Amino acid sequence: MENPETRIEIHYGESRCEQDAFRVTRTCESRPSIFSPEYLLALALYKDRYLPSPYELTLLLKTCEGPNNLVKAAGVSPTSWEGILYLATFTDETPQKSSCACLLPFAPNVSALAALGKEKVCIESESLDPEFLSSLIHTLVATGTREIILLNPPYIDQWNKLQLKGLKGYRIATAERFPKAIRAPILTTIDANLEHEEVYQTDMYNYRLPEPRKPPNMLSTVFPGNDNVVSEILQELESTGHVMSYRSFLDIAREMLPQKALDTTRRLILYGYIQIRQGQVELTRKGLYVLSI
Repeated sequence: MENPETRIEIHYGESRCEQDAFRVTRTCESRPSIFSPEYLLALALYKDRYLPSPYELTLLLKTCEGPNNLVKAAGVSPTSWEGILYLATFTDETPQKSSCACLLPFAPNVSALAALGKEKVCIESESLDPEFLSSLIHTLVATGTREIILLNPPYIDQWNKLQLKGLKGYRIATAERFPKAIRAPILTTIDANLEHEEVYQTDMYNYRLPEPRKPPNMLSTVFPGNDNVVSEILQELESTGHVMSYRSFLDIAREMLPQKALDTTRRLILYGYIQIRQGQVELTRKGLYVLSI
């Protein structure tokens, strides 16, 4: 039996999400729960300007087991981890019971990832990047979402139903050169006082932000089950003045993690917790941070 096709609705103008949909809106106070394919998570962070490029993070996420979320992204990113970790304080890794998620003004594309895995979703899409939105729709459809409602997105051709109302709807109809028979009725939905040259909107800007949480532990996400041992290895490096030979560091790692010493050392270098300079291992700013919390 074939799966039913996904229905995509695009609304322009003053509109609200239906209550039976999972909603990603600016008026919700719940932290977004983020789980995503690595390429889509990296693309969202790139479009929200937390990364200079999505490709490095996409590859590094593949080197680490477990679901892809912001804590993992911060844990494996050698250079952009601080901004991503801060952003993670406004999100969750575990599914929440809430029927909505906050569209964070400083990370709208990342916030939209909270819609993944839901059967019916409604997203305030005005601030989403067109390239990211196209990839998000593709992923939603591929992962089983049956109904997608997008409010005021950048114009896309992927839709089953297009609703045009008010000034925003008329702008789209004009920009896309819709026939006059379509554009004319939209004019009647614009709340305007021509005598006073005024146009009105009834949208209530009752925006919310979720309560941020304590910064999560990156080591426990990136090195699950071995995070305390990895922390002890970094403490040994700190106790020597933040520098020791690579051979000495590897000997310490082999003593504490006999089966995973080389793999752990390589990943500590890749993820930016330590660095190698002229055969010496040095503790980095990221390594110092995880020891300080």
